[in-house]
Amino acid sequence: MRNNQFMNKPFFWLFCQKMKRLFCLMVGERGFYVAYELFERLATFRVRGVPSSQHGVGNGLVGKRLRFGLNIAGTITAEGGVSEGVRATILATRAAAVPYALNNFSMSRSPNTDEAYADQCVDDNVYDINLVHINANKLWRFLNHAGPDYLKGKYNIGFWSWELSVFPNKWQDRFSYFHEIWTPSSFCLEALAPVSPVKVFKMPYAVEAGASPKCSRRHFGISDEKFVFLFLFDFYSAFERKNPLAVVNAFKRAFSPHEPVSLVVKFYNAEMNPRDHGRLRKAATGSSVTLLDGYLPRDETHDLLACCDAYVSLHRAEGFGFTMAEAMALGKPVIATNYSGNTEFMNSDNSFLVSYRLKELERDFGLYEKGHVWADPDVDDAARWMRHVYDKREAAQEVGRRAADYIRTAHAPSSVGRLIEARLREIGKGLGASGEASEASRPAAPACDDPVPVGLQGRL
Repeated sequence: MRNNQFMNKPFFWLFCQKMKRLFCLMVGERGFYVAYELFERLATFRVRGVPSSQHGVGNGLVGKRLRFGLNIAGTITAEGGVSEGVRATILATRAAAVPYALNNFSMSRSPNTDEAYADQCVDDNVYDINLVHINANKLWRFLNHAGPDYLKGKYNIGFWSWELSVFPNKWQDRFSYFHEIWTPSSFCLEALAPVSPVKVFKMPYAVEAGASPKCSRRHFGISDEKFVFLFLFDFYSAFERKNPLAVVNAFKRAFSPHEPVSLVVKFYNAEMNPRDHGRLRKAATGSSVTLLDGYLPRDETHDLLACCDAYVSLHRAEGFGFTMAEAMALGKPVIATNYSGNTEFMNSDNSFLVSYRLKELERDFGLYEKGHVWADPDVDDAARWMRHVYDKREAAQEVGRRAADYIRTAHAPSSVGRLIEARLREIGKGLGASGEASEASRPAAPACDDPVPVGLQGRL
């Protein structure tokens, strides 16, 4: 176990970012990903290849009366989609009044600035079930820092998301560390289940609209007089997969520079990919496109979503698509590629779906390897929908209201929390135990508005 609180200090994070940017300028994006994966392999050599049986994973649980609750491990305080996922799972677990332990690992390349659950993290994974909310590509790093004892004697669940239709064979050995896998969408389920030697369950993310916005458009430098489309992305998430150039091009085809409409593209980690950052700036030149660069606190990101009139994502592939779901929860009309994880919650009744064709990757893009396929959205179709949402605002707003109703029902924290609780009780029964602890040993179940969690802080 390591305490790496120093890694969370802003000046240290900024220093690391400058070093990463320098490295990227020297070797390029592809070189960065190759070097990063090599570093992961070398840094985690002491746990790599050790089968789960040598860790004692799950030993002694059969027939044991489980201590009811869930240890949730993940990058709880970091920015980014994976971290949003773990916080969504915490939200749902809390709504179901399931006791939980928060195990925070500061292993993200993004700053650890989200404080929603930071003060709830303490030092022990006390329950008999671990939920490791770390994607398969980061498992070696997680084990290296957590140590194999983190999994020892526990029923271990991995929560994985994957954006393509086929799961990489090179990560096949990582299933052996878990008794089962959870994943947030049917798209991910269909990628994982055919190759997994353990059971895979769909466990959707909880999504909520959040509090009323505190920041106005003026705070972000956005005009109050214009209709605003918005797109958010992270350069770390693979520029080609997020496909911001298609969003800019669709907007430029739909509107002239003189119309009272604008597109805001908000991103961060651009310094890690200066080449594509330059391509984006060039594409936006001469149009009503505003580029916003840098991290925003979680509350301000929510406020930015609330300030827009419509949201657009012309992604090539998503495991879930949090920003789309959050915009829908706020009642925004959402235009998006009709492919991958976002179709879990988007349909022709509650959103504006863009047609596509499947395209084979001609080279590697970060984690996404040559020969796999993803969507190539139809830019003309997207432009048509953007024009429709702008011209038919009342009709578009009605679609947004249906979107909000759907998210509040299907992805309500209470709804997802019931699924989590039910699965935990099934696990207990399957091990020959009731899943219930005695009243003497079981902590009082936390109320939804006053949880009594325990957790793990500073393992990195």
